[in-house]
Amino acid sequence: MKLRKFVFNKGTRFAILMALFYQIFMLGIYYYGYHAIPSNFIALVALLIGLYIVYFNRSISKQKTDTDMDKISEAVEVAIASGATAATE
Repeated sequence: MKLRKFVFNKGTRFAILMALFYQIFMLGIYYYGYHAIPSNFIALVALLIGLYIVYFNRSISKQKTDTDMDKISEAVEVAIASGATAATE
């Protein structure tokens, strides 16, 4: 009988209602936040590569040569081209 009183108590019903509301609210936040990732993935890859190049240029600016920069630019072009083809498939 005590379990029945606990289950049908106003506080228990309110707690279950709040838990359901919280789950729906958090699902909405996560869905809204992750919904934009697939359509903007190429821009994210290009941004990360660009940030890496800036960091790379600053960290070894005294040691870099023209051939190093040519290799980096080729790698960026290949990464962007492969990302663009992967997104369209």
